[in-house]
Amino acid sequence: MRTIAVLAAAGLMLVGCSSGSDTPSTGTEEPPAETIAIQATEFQFLIPDELPAGESAYVFENVGGQPHFFEVVQIEDGITDAEIEAALQSEEEPQWVLGPEDGLGLLTPGQSATATATYEPGTYLFLCFMPDTEGTAHAELGMWKRVTVSEGVSAVPAPDPDFTIEVDSDGWSLPDLSGMTGDVTFAISGSGKSQRHSFEVGRLLDESLQLEEIEPAFNGWLESGYQDPQPADLLGGLFSVEPGETRSLTITLEPGTYLFHDEGNPEADQFVTIG
Repeated sequence: MRTIAVLAAAGLMLVGCSSGSDTPSTGTEEPPAETIAIQATEFQFLIPDELPAGESAYVFENVGGQPHFFEVVQIEDGITDAEIEAALQSEEEPQWVLGPEDGLGLLTPGQSATATATYEPGTYLFLCFMPDTEGTAHAELGMWKRVTVSEGVSAVPAPDPDFTIEVDSDGWSLPDLSGMTGDVTFAISGSGKSQRHSFEVGRLLDESLQLEEIEPAFNGWLESGYQDPQPADLLGGLFSVEPGETRSLTITLEPGTYLFHDEGNPEADQFVTIG
Protein backbone atom coordinates (compact mmCIF):
# COMPACT_ATOMS: atom_id res chain seq x y z
CA MET A 1 0.00 0.00 0.00
CA ARG A 2 2.93 2.31 -0.59
CA THR A 3 1.06 4.87 -2.64
CA ILE A 4 2.86 7.71 -4.37
CA ALA A 5 1.55 11.25 -4.35
CA VAL A 6 2.91 13.75 -6.85
CA LEU A 7 3.33 17.25 -5.55
CA ALA A 8 2.69 20.67 -6.88
CA ALA A 9 6.22 21.39 -7.79
CA ALA A 10 6.80 20.43 -11.41
CA GLY A 11 6.27 16.72 -10.92
CA LEU A 12 8.19 16.23 -7.67
CA MET A 13 7.38 12.72 -6.43
CA LEU A 14 6.69 12.39 -2.72
CA VAL A 15 6.19 9.23 -0.78
CA GLY A 16 2.94 9.63 1.42
CA CYS A 17 1.04 9.88 6.70
CA SER A 18 -2.42 8.90 11.01
CA SER A 19 -3.56 8.92 14.74
CA GLY A 20 -6.45 10.86 16.32
CA SER A 21 -8.44 12.80 18.87
CA ASP A 22 -11.68 11.96 20.63
CA THR A 23 -14.79 13.66 19.24
CA PRO A 24 -17.56 11.05 19.38
CA SER A 25 -20.84 11.69 17.60
CA THR A 26 -24.08 11.60 19.59
CA GLY A 27 -25.97 10.41 16.52
CA THR A 28 -28.15 13.57 16.58
CA GLU A 29 -27.79 16.86 14.80
CA GLU A 30 -25.61 19.35 16.67
CA PRO A 31 -24.97 23.07 16.08
CA PRO A 32 -22.42 23.54 13.27
CA ALA A 33 -18.84 23.70 14.45
CA GLU A 34 -16.78 26.74 13.52
CA THR A 35 -13.99 24.57 12.14
CA ILE A 36 -13.01 20.93 11.86
CA ALA A 37 -9.25 20.74 12.39
CA ILE A 38 -7.13 17.98 10.88
CA GLN A 39 -3.59 18.30 12.24
CA ALA A 40 -0.37 16.50 11.32
CA THR A 41 2.75 16.09 13.44
CA GLU A 42 5.46 13.47 14.04
CA PHE A 43 4.16 10.89 13.55
CA GLN A 44 0.42 11.07 13.93
CA PHE A 45 -2.75 12.74 12.75
CA LEU A 46 -4.87 14.62 15.29
CA ILE A 47 -8.37 14.21 13.86
CA PRO A 48 -11.85 13.75 15.33
CA ASP A 49 -12.89 10.10 15.31
CA GLU A 50 -16.00 11.01 13.32
CA LEU A 51 -16.36 13.38 10.37
CA PRO A 52 -19.48 14.63 8.59
CA ALA A 53 -20.95 12.94 5.53
CA GLY A 54 -21.33 15.12 2.46
CA GLU A 55 -19.38 18.27 1.69
CA SER A 56 -17.61 20.08 4.51
CA ALA A 57 -14.72 22.47 4.98
CA TYR A 58 -11.69 21.26 6.93
CA VAL A 59 -8.71 23.16 8.33
CA PHE A 60 -5.56 21.17 7.55
CA GLU A 61 -2.55 22.14 9.70
CA ASN A 62 1.05 20.99 9.91
CA VAL A 63 1.89 21.46 13.59
CA GLY A 64 5.03 19.31 13.41
CA GLY A 65 8.63 19.84 12.39
CA GLN A 66 8.66 17.86 9.12
CA PRO A 67 6.63 18.19 5.91
CA HIS A 68 3.32 16.28 5.87
CA PHE A 69 0.46 15.72 3.52
CA PHE A 70 -2.97 14.23 3.99
CA GLU A 71 -3.95 11.26 1.84
CA VAL A 72 -7.46 9.86 2.30
CA VAL A 73 -8.88 6.52 1.09
CA GLN A 74 -12.15 4.76 1.88
CA ILE A 75 -11.80 1.21 3.19
CA GLU A 76 -14.12 -1.66 4.03
CA ASP A 77 -15.70 -1.62 7.47
CA GLY A 78 -14.20 -4.04 9.99
CA ILE A 79 -10.59 -3.98 8.77
CA THR A 80 -8.28 -4.49 11.76
CA ASP A 81 -5.28 -2.41 12.78
CA ALA A 82 -3.09 -5.46 12.10
CA GLU A 83 -4.38 -5.66 8.53
CA ILE A 84 -3.65 -1.98 8.00
CA GLU A 85 -0.13 -2.29 9.41
CA ALA A 86 0.55 -5.34 7.21
CA ALA A 87 -0.68 -3.47 4.13
CA LEU A 88 1.61 -0.54 4.87
CA GLN A 89 4.61 -2.88 4.72
CA SER A 90 3.44 -4.46 1.45
CA GLU A 91 4.06 -3.36 -2.13
CA GLU A 92 0.55 -4.49 -3.15
CA GLU A 93 -2.64 -2.46 -2.93
CA PRO A 94 -5.03 -4.22 -0.51
CA GLN A 95 -8.37 -5.32 -1.90
CA TRP A 96 -10.21 -3.65 0.98
CA VAL A 97 -9.37 -0.16 -0.32
CA LEU A 98 -12.68 1.00 -1.84
CA GLY A 99 -12.18 4.54 -2.99
CA PRO A 100 -9.72 6.61 -4.96
CA GLU A 101 -7.11 8.73 -3.22
CA ASP A 102 -8.03 12.22 -2.14
CA GLY A 103 -6.62 14.64 0.35
CA LEU A 104 -4.59 17.79 0.75
CA GLY A 105 -1.21 18.46 -0.82
CA LEU A 106 2.04 18.89 1.05
CA LEU A 107 2.30 21.39 3.90
CA THR A 108 5.69 22.42 5.22
CA PRO A 109 5.97 23.01 9.00
CA GLY A 110 3.77 25.81 10.32
CA GLN A 111 1.57 25.99 7.23
CA SER A 112 -2.19 25.48 7.08
CA ALA A 113 -4.96 25.53 4.49
CA THR A 114 -8.73 25.23 4.50
CA ALA A 115 -10.26 22.97 1.86
CA THR A 116 -13.58 21.32 1.11
CA ALA A 117 -13.95 17.57 0.73
CA THR A 118 -16.97 15.34 0.16
CA TYR A 119 -17.13 11.94 1.87
CA GLU A 120 -19.83 9.28 1.74
CA PRO A 121 -20.71 7.50 5.00
CA GLY A 122 -18.23 4.76 5.82
CA THR A 123 -14.72 4.11 7.12
CA TYR A 124 -11.69 6.06 5.89
CA LEU A 125 -7.94 6.12 6.41
CA PHE A 126 -5.85 9.27 6.61
CA LEU A 127 -2.22 8.54 5.78
CA CYS A 128 1.04 10.40 5.22
CA PHE A 129 3.74 8.81 3.08
CA MET A 130 6.32 11.57 3.32
CA PRO A 131 9.77 10.20 4.21
CA ASP A 132 11.34 11.02 7.56
CA THR A 133 14.96 12.14 7.87
CA GLU A 134 16.07 8.51 7.41
CA GLY A 135 13.88 7.93 4.36
CA THR A 136 11.15 5.88 6.08
CA ALA A 137 7.56 6.69 5.09
CA HIS A 138 5.69 8.39 7.93
CA ALA A 139 2.79 5.92 7.59
CA GLU A 140 5.18 3.06 8.39
CA LEU A 141 6.05 4.92 11.61
CA GLY A 142 2.42 4.96 12.70
CA MET A 143 1.17 8.05 10.89
CA TRP A 144 -2.25 6.77 9.89
CA LYS A 145 -5.69 7.29 11.34
CA ARG A 146 -8.97 5.45 10.88
CA VAL A 147 -12.10 7.67 10.98
CA THR A 148 -15.82 7.13 10.55
CA VAL A 149 -17.87 9.38 8.29
CA SER A 150 -21.39 9.74 9.69
CA GLU A 151 -24.64 11.49 8.83
CA GLY A 152 -24.94 12.59 12.47
CA VAL A 153 -21.97 14.98 12.43
CA SER A 154 -22.48 18.60 11.40
CA ALA A 155 -20.62 19.90 8.37
CA VAL A 156 -18.86 23.27 8.15
CA PRO A 157 -19.59 25.50 5.13
CA ALA A 158 -16.76 26.77 2.98
CA PRO A 159 -15.83 30.46 3.08
CA ASP A 160 -17.22 32.60 0.28
CA PRO A 161 -14.76 32.55 -2.65
CA ASP A 162 -12.69 35.54 -3.61
CA PHE A 163 -12.01 34.03 -7.04
CA THR A 164 -13.43 31.25 -9.20
CA ILE A 165 -11.00 29.35 -11.42
CA GLU A 166 -11.97 26.88 -14.14
CA VAL A 167 -9.48 24.10 -14.83
CA ASP A 168 -9.67 22.07 -18.04
CA SER A 169 -7.39 20.18 -20.43
CA ASP A 170 -6.07 23.50 -21.77
CA GLY A 171 -5.00 24.67 -18.31
CA TRP A 172 -6.40 27.54 -16.29
CA SER A 173 -6.54 31.29 -16.24
CA LEU A 174 -5.42 32.71 -12.91
CA PRO A 175 -6.84 36.06 -11.77
CA ASP A 176 -4.64 39.04 -11.05
CA LEU A 177 -3.26 38.24 -7.60
CA SER A 178 -0.51 40.85 -7.56
CA GLY A 179 -2.12 42.93 -4.80
CA MET A 180 -3.67 40.09 -2.81
CA THR A 181 -2.30 39.26 0.64
CA GLY A 182 -3.82 37.52 3.64
CA ASP A 183 -6.37 34.71 3.45
CA VAL A 184 -7.61 34.14 -0.10
CA THR A 185 -10.30 31.62 -1.03
CA PHE A 186 -10.39 30.02 -4.46
CA ALA A 187 -13.35 28.08 -5.86
CA ILE A 188 -11.77 25.62 -8.30
CA SER A 189 -14.05 24.11 -10.91
CA GLY A 190 -13.12 21.12 -13.07
CA SER A 191 -14.58 21.97 -16.46
CA GLY A 192 -12.83 19.33 -18.57
CA LYS A 193 -14.85 16.39 -19.88
CA SER A 194 -12.81 13.53 -18.50
CA GLN A 195 -9.53 14.68 -16.96
CA ARG A 196 -8.84 14.84 -13.22
CA HIS A 197 -6.87 17.86 -12.04
CA SER A 198 -5.11 19.06 -8.94
CA PHE A 199 -4.60 22.60 -7.66
CA GLU A 200 -1.50 23.01 -5.52
CA VAL A 201 0.47 26.04 -4.37
CA GLY A 202 3.97 26.78 -3.08
CA ARG A 203 5.85 29.99 -2.26
CA LEU A 204 9.48 30.04 -3.36
CA LEU A 205 12.06 30.70 -0.68
CA ASP A 206 14.75 30.78 -3.38
CA GLU A 207 13.28 33.12 -5.98
CA SER A 208 16.17 32.49 -8.37
CA LEU A 209 14.79 29.00 -9.12
CA GLN A 210 13.43 28.38 -12.60
CA LEU A 211 10.54 26.02 -13.25
CA GLU A 212 12.78 23.18 -14.38
CA GLU A 213 15.01 23.58 -11.29
CA ILE A 214 12.28 23.08 -8.68
CA GLU A 215 12.09 19.30 -8.86
CA PRO A 216 15.88 18.78 -8.45
CA ALA A 217 15.91 21.30 -5.58
CA PHE A 218 13.14 19.45 -3.75
CA ASN A 219 14.71 16.07 -4.38
CA GLY A 220 17.97 17.37 -2.92
CA TRP A 221 16.14 18.70 0.13
CA LEU A 222 14.41 15.36 0.70
CA GLU A 223 17.53 13.27 0.11
CA SER A 224 19.49 15.42 2.57
CA GLY A 225 17.01 14.59 5.34
CA TYR A 226 15.82 18.21 5.18
CA GLN A 227 19.32 19.52 5.91
CA ASP A 228 19.79 21.31 2.58
CA PRO A 229 18.13 24.72 2.17
CA GLN A 230 14.36 24.42 1.84
CA PRO A 231 13.48 25.68 -1.66
CA ALA A 232 9.83 26.65 -0.96
CA ASP A 233 7.07 26.82 1.59
CA LEU A 234 4.35 24.44 0.45
CA LEU A 235 0.84 25.68 1.17
CA GLY A 236 -1.15 22.56 0.39
CA GLY A 237 -3.69 22.17 -2.36
CA LEU A 238 -6.34 19.83 -3.69
CA PHE A 239 -5.27 16.34 -4.76
CA SER A 240 -8.25 16.01 -7.05
CA VAL A 241 -10.78 18.22 -8.82
CA GLU A 242 -13.03 16.03 -10.94
CA PRO A 243 -14.81 17.19 -14.12
CA GLY A 244 -17.99 19.01 -13.14
CA GLU A 245 -16.86 19.36 -9.52
CA THR A 246 -16.21 22.63 -7.66
CA ARG A 247 -14.05 22.64 -4.53
CA SER A 248 -12.83 25.39 -2.23
CA LEU A 249 -9.28 26.12 -1.09
CA THR A 250 -8.24 28.91 1.29
CA ILE A 251 -4.56 29.74 1.68
CA THR A 252 -2.62 32.64 3.19
CA LEU A 253 -0.70 34.75 0.71
CA GLU A 254 2.15 37.09 1.55
CA PRO A 255 4.49 38.96 -0.78
CA GLY A 256 6.64 36.62 -2.83
CA THR A 257 6.76 34.36 -5.89
CA TYR A 258 4.34 31.44 -6.01
CA LEU A 259 4.06 28.30 -8.10
CA PHE A 260 0.55 27.17 -9.04
CA HIS A 261 0.57 23.54 -10.20
CA ASP A 262 -1.89 21.11 -11.79
CA GLU A 263 -0.69 17.52 -11.68
CA GLY A 264 -3.19 16.63 -14.40
CA ASN A 265 -1.59 19.17 -16.74
CA PRO A 266 1.90 20.26 -15.59
CA GLU A 267 2.28 22.39 -18.72
CA ALA A 268 -0.20 24.76 -17.11
CA ASP A 269 2.17 25.47 -14.19
CA GLN A 270 2.59 29.18 -13.56
CA PHE A 271 4.74 31.48 -11.45
CA VAL A 272 2.84 34.41 -9.91
CA THR A 273 4.46 37.35 -8.08
CA ILE A 274 2.45 38.87 -5.24
CA GLY A 275 3.18 42.14 -3.51
